[in-house]
Amino acid sequence: MGAVTGLVMLPLFYFYDALVRLAVYPTASQTDQISIIERVTVHQEKLSTWAAHAPSNQAHRHALVIAEKCRVLGAKAEAIEYYDRAIAKARENEYLNEEALANELAAKFYLEWGKEPIAQEYLINAYYCYTRWGAKAKVDDLEQRYPQLLAPILQQRRSLLTPNETIANIDSITTFHPSINKSVTSSSNTSVMLDLATVLKASQTLSSEIELDKLLTKLLQVVIENAGADKCALLLLKEDRLVIEATAQVGQQSTVLQSIFMEDSADIPHSLIYTVKRSLQPTLILDITLHPVLIADPYIISQQPKSLLCTPILYQGKLLGILYLENNLITGAFSSDRVKILNLLCTQAAISLENARLYQQAQNTLENLGQTEQFLRLIIDNIPQSIFWKDRNSVYLGCNHKFAQTSGVGVPENIIGKTDYGLPWTREESDCYVECDRGIMESGQAELNIIETIQQVDGKQIWSNTNKIPLRDKEGNVFGILGTSEDITKYHQAQQLLQQQKQQLEQALQELQTMQLQLVEGEKMSALGNLVAGVAHEINNPVGFIAGNIEPAKDYVKDLFSLINLYQKKFPNPGSDIQDEIDAIDLNYLREDLPKLLDSMKLGVHRIRSISTSLRTFSRADKDYKVPFDIHEGIDSTILILRHRLKANENRPAIEVVKNYGKLPLVECFAGQLNQVFMNLLANAIDALEQYNTERSLEAILANPNCITIQTRIADSGQDVLIKIADNGVGMSPEVKQKVFDHLYTTKPVGKGTGLGLAIARQIVVEAHGGSLSCTSELGKGTEFVIQISTQQQ
Repeated sequence: MGAVTGLVMLPLFYFYDALVRLAVYPTASQTDQISIIERVTVHQEKLSTWAAHAPSNQAHRHALVIAEKCRVLGAKAEAIEYYDRAIAKARENEYLNEEALANELAAKFYLEWGKEPIAQEYLINAYYCYTRWGAKAKVDDLEQRYPQLLAPILQQRRSLLTPNETIANIDSITTFHPSINKSVTSSSNTSVMLDLATVLKASQTLSSEIELDKLLTKLLQVVIENAGADKCALLLLKEDRLVIEATAQVGQQSTVLQSIFMEDSADIPHSLIYTVKRSLQPTLILDITLHPVLIADPYIISQQPKSLLCTPILYQGKLLGILYLENNLITGAFSSDRVKILNLLCTQAAISLENARLYQQAQNTLENLGQTEQFLRLIIDNIPQSIFWKDRNSVYLGCNHKFAQTSGVGVPENIIGKTDYGLPWTREESDCYVECDRGIMESGQAELNIIETIQQVDGKQIWSNTNKIPLRDKEGNVFGILGTSEDITKYHQAQQLLQQQKQQLEQALQELQTMQLQLVEGEKMSALGNLVAGVAHEINNPVGFIAGNIEPAKDYVKDLFSLINLYQKKFPNPGSDIQDEIDAIDLNYLREDLPKLLDSMKLGVHRIRSISTSLRTFSRADKDYKVPFDIHEGIDSTILILRHRLKANENRPAIEVVKNYGKLPLVECFAGQLNQVFMNLLANAIDALEQYNTERSLEAILANPNCITIQTRIADSGQDVLIKIADNGVGMSPEVKQKVFDHLYTTKPVGKGTGLGLAIARQIVVEAHGGSLSCTSELGKGTEFVIQISTQQQ
């Protein structure tokens, strides 16, 4: 199959080939089973690629192949997940036939497992899907093979809507019950049986009409007959406004193509219609007198209907119109059976209305163009997309000029009567095209927006968007296929370029934010460094003067004491006046204390010089290269600057700083930047402790005193140093911890935190020093930050 890679129908081949091989796997020999799994794995990989590029077309097929593979390999849990995923994706993207197939295969899986009740649920869903698809032979097959599981359907049981039920096969319906004065929205999987013959007859009646006026007449007639209403109105959406196109009442002739804007009509309750338009969900009113909002509607006040039912008509998830029904005779007129029938009829009505709209547009276009074949040919030949159409046997009826060139036939006339096997495709390509055509004509469902790569004849690979829709005659019967294919390579390339530009912008923004962090913190630390350096300089001058004069002062005092001793020796009796003065100044104490006083002054000068040195160490300006630095000296200088915040106050005792320093070598780093990191981490630790203290009493604080622990050591690798700064504060939740290093994220009150500190700290450690900064925290136990950097930087 390598020669046909990129064809529109190739995924279907791999999809069904994989399912067929997995179906015969249990009865195959061991050798064949190995071969089957290998082959299916290859198919699975291809489907995975297609599903990534076109999930709306291929995701459900990929999931179903995985589910079947898990089934034969005994992986039940995975099989359950992928069966449900395949069903959900098929339903979401309106692949009714493959939704039915996925449900059927899931039912077989649960039957083999012995889970019959679960299997019954899936089989009933498959039965309904096949019925809606129109696969009568398949429906008959299920009835014959699983009569017990389909017993609820075959027995034709009926049930009425109760206060706690809503309708199966309606995703969500809002019901107002007479005994409950409020709205209740719910869903139910209750298996409620429909009159299948009635539904099929009504659906066939609707699908047989493609002209809008006749379709509207039959639609209202079918709704009146099957829904139990005595008045019905159909509103269609035109340019985002609802227009009343048809009305019908029991005993009166239907009025169609009125084209009256809803706002200009007083024949329907506007508030109910607007509610359904907004929610896109059916609304059932069992007793209008108990509805809190509608009771005030002017129409309700004047007409006083008993029961109301209003449902949207959706096509591929888009609103086409709204169907309004009322019964003026009894409350609770719309039973579950009737609502279910109406639900199925609305599905067919949506398709028929869309077909009728397309048909009407085509008819109007033909009339406007004078219904001339030459003009139509001119139009389609000037359309940039490739266009072709075939009959039920996949024989080409025509194409535009672009497709004629692509297929190699030259001019459009040469393609008439040919099949895909007569064109320059490979046999495998032609098989896939014909199989796809057959599936569309049998299901009546279009294959739209198939995005894939195609290898052209000239070897160029392009991205293509292909669509195939069934062509119907006036009776609604499919008589052929209309296909379009558009080269979207430039669009795809533009999308890739746009994504690249987006990534570049995001990178530029990140760099700008980083620069902002650096500028803000750099200015802040520069100002702080200048202030600290200035203070240290101003302190040094007077301290140097004092330190330089203490030693001479001690010598002078010593000389004076020697003179006094000599004087006392020569004049032991100085007289009463001198003796009184000696006693007054306590000369003996002064001799003993004055030297001590001078020594304490010397010690104080030494302390002031130590503080000045620490200030200069903290404020040292970084060079443009890393220099050896004593980590302990940087930490000590930071603690010194923060000492005023560590002291005791009226609310708490002093915060204890425990230093467990290991023996560290000098580390090559930007010392000023690392001091900035130490400042941020220690200041945050103090903030965390003070915040924790606001939640505790003094007794609780004394029982568990505030403590900051700083530990340093060589890492086990021997190449790095570890610096751990921990507090015993309140700690952080996992959510806060996850975002703690984010730019501008802070937990502090407004005006007390910028959200820059930790972001800058991580940037300094990680980007400037090639290290790491991590955080561990637990609520109620505290937080620890760990810095790890290499001793020798590159």
